[in-house]
Formats: sequence, structure tokens, C-alpha cells
Amino acid sequence: MPTGKAIPRDTSPLALLRQQKGYTQRAVAGILKVSFEYLCRVERGTTGVSPRIRQGLAQAYGVSQKTITNLNREAAETTMRAALRRKR
Repeated sequence: MPTGKAIPRDTSPLALLRQQKGYTQRAVAGILKVSFEYLCRVERGTTGVSPRIRQGLAQAYGVSQKTITNLNREAAETTMRAALRRKR
């Protein structure tokens, strides 16, 4: 199970966008009707974004769905690089 240590909360691209828009993780999870834990995994990039969640995040944050996809991918790449560094 992911620990969240790969990307500190303050540096996750999706988390930064959420914070800039003035939302908490719990508020966004409630709006999207998903668990807080699922949203954490999306922000860290340890899980992909379903079309419904991508659309909801884009609408809530006032950005395109492509932006949400790109930020999730960026977080996933950062998480993967951190995991590879730890294995060396």
C-alpha cells in the first residue's frame, strides 16, 4: 500500500492546484463522492484518474481535463523516480 512518502503533500502538482483553489482534500473527496484515500492516491500519482474523476476535478479547479491528466502523470513520474532512487 502506498505510504505517501514519494511525493510530499506540498509538492504534488494536483495538491498544489487544489490548495491554490482553496479546497481541502476532504472537501474535494466529498464533492466527487470518492474516499479521501482515493483522492490522496490520485494526487500522489499512485493511481490513474477515471474519466468521471478527471471531469469532476477539472470542473472544480477550473482547468481542462488534459491538465488534470498531465498533473496526475507528472506526479506518477515523480513517485516512480523516487521509488527507483530508494532501491539503489
